[in-house]
Amino acid sequence: MQFVDDATSKTTAARFTAGETTDGYLELLKEHLLKYGRPQELYVDKHVVFRVNREEIQKGVGITHFGQVVKELGIGLICAHSPQAKGRIERKNGVFQDRLIKEMRLRGINTIEEANAFLPEFLEEINLRFGKEAADPKDAHRPLRVQDNLARIFARKDQRKLSKDLTFQHHGIMYLIQTKTPNRMRHAYVEVLWKEGESIEVEYQGTKLEYKKWSETVYERPKVLDSKEKALPSMARQKGQHINKHPWR
Repeated sequence: MQFVDDATSKTTAARFTAGETTDGYLELLKEHLLKYGRPQELYVDKHVVFRVNREEIQKGVGITHFGQVVKELGIGLICAHSPQAKGRIERKNGVFQDRLIKEMRLRGINTIEEANAFLPEFLEEINLRFGKEAADPKDAHRPLRVQDNLARIFARKDQRKLSKDLTFQHHGIMYLIQTKTPNRMRHAYVEVLWKEGESIEVEYQGTKLEYKKWSETVYERPKVLDSKEKALPSMARQKGQHINKHPWR
């Protein structure tokens, strides 16, 4: 995956990932933001990372997580109708599929980690060779603002209602809020900020709350018997076997 600057045709950020995922694009966006600041707009395809599909629309979802992130950063998002519409990046992908693969083969690179370590060196050479001067030398990127807390903006956010005991459940784990004013927090709604593989953060009206993990919930369904299994006790009686008169006690 890569970001290409429309004004110079230079690749500003790139990385290998195991799949085309939201987290992969967010890491790529973060790399670009820390190097250059906030772009005016991103021109992308209609991948589900960027555009809500029909199933999500029916569920009442109006924006993807990636879309929400760029919205909070004040970055416009434009979806191309076809690969030809974003020919600049498609041509750059063709260059990568030719030259990058050959360079990695010569260096014996065959893992994602090794490839990502090599990318900065490769990008510097490719940008020097294929980049061009912008028609307008003024950089259109905008600096990150004071309120642009990237960790918070990039986090996924869920709302939970506290019980009277100040507990809530998130992804099968029970958490207990620790506060000096428990009466005020009962049945309050809190916001859970999370990222896959990392500890959650909990906020109430913009204030971070302390919590501890209470327990992990294990869901067990009762066994479902079919008609043959239900007939087993009567068959046992016919064979003279002892059957408990109160099997449920």
